[in-house]
Amino acid sequence: MAWPLSCLAFRLRGGYFAVGTWVIAEVVRLIVVRFDSLGAASGRTLSEPRSA
Repeated sequence: MAWPLSCLAFRLRGGYFAVGTWVIAEVVRLIVVRFDSLGAASGRTLSEPRSA
């Protein structure tokens, strides 16, 4: 999956590369969240800081 995405991303230059890689990352994130077999939205959460 990384090879085709990198071919697409490395054709972009300058600001287009920055925005393009951001869009690719968001699309991959949405795909992972959509499917339970890929982990869905079951990530770890941050706990509330404890007061000393």
